[in-house]
Amino acid sequence: MGSLPDDAKPSSGKDLASKLRNDTFGTLHSKDLRKKAYKARIKSAEDEYNQEIPPQPNNGDETRYPKYISVATKGLKHDTNGHVIPASYKSLLKALQTGKHQDFEKIILGGTAKLADPQGPLTTALEGINNSQLAIPQAARLDSAELAADHIEVYWQALLRDVPFTEYRNDTTNELVKAAVAELNSLPAFNGPRQNGNVTPETLFRSTAAYADYDTDPTGKTGKYVTPPGTLDGPYISQFLLRPIPAWGTIASQPQTRPIQKAGETFGTTFDEWLKLRNGISIGKTITLETGRRHIINGRDLATLARGSGPTYLHTLQILS
Repeated sequence: MGSLPDDAKPSSGKDLASKLRNDTFGTLHSKDLRKKAYKARIKSAEDEYNQEIPPQPNNGDETRYPKYISVATKGLKHDTNGHVIPASYKSLLKALQTGKHQDFEKIILGGTAKLADPQGPLTTALEGINNSQLAIPQAARLDSAELAADHIEVYWQALLRDVPFTEYRNDTTNELVKAAVAELNSLPAFNGPRQNGNVTPETLFRSTAAYADYDTDPTGKTGKYVTPPGTLDGPYISQFLLRPIPAWGTIASQPQTRPIQKAGETFGTTFDEWLKLRNGISIGKTITLETGRRHIINGRDLATLARGSGPTYLHTLQILS
C-alpha cells in the first residue's frame, strides 16, 4: 500500500485544534480565556487550602460506655442482645484509620447490606473546601438531656406520620399533635424551632441548624442552634413538591401526585426484626403502596418521597430554571 499524502496524515490533538480553529472575526480570545480560567482556579484552590481545619471535638462516649453502645454500628455484626461484636467494630476503625480500600473490603458485616459510603469522608472535593475543613459541633452525649429531647422528637414524628399536615395548625383539635407540642415544650434542652419561645403545632418537625459557636467556645464543642430564615414561613409542604418538573422541553414528572405508602404499616417494631435490621439482614417485608396516586399530605408520604424520588434538589433547580 502507498503512503498517505501529508495532508491526510493523522495530526496530534494540539495540531488538529490549531488547524480547525476558526476565529475569523478575532472575538474568541481562546488563549486568553484559557489562561484566565487556569489562574482563577489556582487562586480559588489556594484560598480554599488556606482555610484552617477547625477543631473536631469528640464527646468521649465511645470510651465512656462498654460494648460501644453509644456509637452507630448498624450493618456491623452484633450479638443476640444487639451489642456490636468488638472485632467487627474494630475492623471498621482500622479501615477508617488506614484509608485503604482493601481494609474497607475486610470490614466484618452482620448481613448482606453494605455500609453507606464509608469511604466518602476520605475523598477530595473538587468544588468548595474539603469536608475536613467544615466544622461540626460536638455531638450530644448519650446521657444528655439534649440527646433525649432529640429522640423524643423523632418518636413523636413516627407517631404522627399518618396525621395530615393540615392538623399542624395552632387551632388544631388533634390530640396527638397537642400531646407532642406539650411534651416538647416541657423539655428545656429541646433545640427545635419555636414561635415566641414556644413549640407550637406550626413549628413541629421544622428544622434548626447547628453551628460551632467559636465566639463563646473556641474549642468548637458548643453548638449554636439557629432557625434558618424562612423555615417557619408558609405551609408545611413546599411549592416545589406541588409543581411539575420541567426537563428538556417536556414535563418529566408530576410530583404533586405519586404512589403513596399504605397508612399504618410498621417495620422493625419487634426485637427480632430490630436485630435483623441492626445486622443488615432483610426482614422479608416490602412496602405496600396505595392504589392510584394522590397529593403528599403527611409525614409518611414525605418519607416515601425521600426514599425513592431521586434528587429533589435537582428537581427544584429544574423548576427554578
